[in-house]
Amino acid sequence: MKSFIISGVLIFLVFFFIGSAQLLRAQSQLNANNAGDDPENNGNDPQYTYDKSTIDETRAKAPKCQGQNGSKCHPLPKKEKLEANEFTIVLLPDTQHYTEEPYSTSTYFKQAEWIVSHKDQYNIKHVIHLGDITEKNADDQWGIATSAHKILDENDILYSVVPGNHDYRRSGGKLYRNESRFNTYFGPNRYKDLQAYTGRYGSYGDDGANNYALFEVGELRFIVIGLEYAPRKDVLCWANRLIQRHPDRRVIIVTHCYLSHGGRLAEDCSKKYHIEGSDGNAIWSELVSLHSNAFLVLSGHINDSECVVQNGKSNNMVMAILTDFQHEEFLTCDIILKKGGNGWLRTLRFVPKANRIDVETHSVE
Repeated sequence: MKSFIISGVLIFLVFFFIGSAQLLRAQSQLNANNAGDDPENNGNDPQYTYDKSTIDETRAKAPKCQGQNGSKCHPLPKKEKLEANEFTIVLLPDTQHYTEEPYSTSTYFKQAEWIVSHKDQYNIKHVIHLGDITEKNADDQWGIATSAHKILDENDILYSVVPGNHDYRRSGGKLYRNESRFNTYFGPNRYKDLQAYTGRYGSYGDDGANNYALFEVGELRFIVIGLEYAPRKDVLCWANRLIQRHPDRRVIIVTHCYLSHGGRLAEDCSKKYHIEGSDGNAIWSELVSLHSNAFLVLSGHINDSECVVQNGKSNNMVMAILTDFQHEEFLTCDIILKKGGNGWLRTLRFVPKANRIDVETHSVE
């Protein structure tokens, strides 16, 4: 199976070592100077009703700029037209602070609205959340997240979501897997009545923290496999069986903790929280490296931007991309807040004709 390649090693070197949080442009430079960050409800998902007036009030408080495209600070890039066979996957990294900061909760909605408004222009086929949806696994924070993703639901945009460490209850240095609200808001029942997911979504039993989605673009067939934070052995076995059942699909694996600073495989995903589970090395050796059709691993968790390439056991090239901006000071036109992330999201533009993936980073702020 032919693999895609990331365009331009030099482009990545520029991205990762020349950063500016204020350069809010389409193909942007990333800031990689800050340090890293510190399931199961099997019943029917409740219909969460989030007070729209609260959302509107929160969004109204966000500082606004005037001018071209609503921003005098950072004009949006000129529209580009993709070739007929090109398409885009959008990455949403660590949105946790967008569910809690007083001026940045509108950012999550802006990201969803940006995706909708660029759906046709970029031929967006899938959106992938990299985990740490919330900061404290609190219902009000999940309410913001589910309301933001409802914007994607209403526009038939397929997406995958995985939990991060902040999406579980944490206490006394421990993480409690069975005390996450993830399945309440993003469990299998969320997707069963959405037409966009018919025949395209599945999970590891009733646990939506481990899920997969299928999509196709022309003759290219993909499977996106989302795994819980520090996936347990049985979850890795489930993912292996799933890939074996789909030998004709290119495999993208998503889990919150995989890469660390310098492109190293993360070593403390599970032991930091005293739980059974896999770190980056185990995920690589017991899952990713075993399959010739695996070509891409996506993660967040560590405030950094990295891209590394390894060869699997079949000598297939596998790329891993780390994306996380959570510790950037939140910058608006006139106000600087504590850590937030500035609304960055990342696009992977697939260019099959050139056997290439173009990586760009955008901000909605």
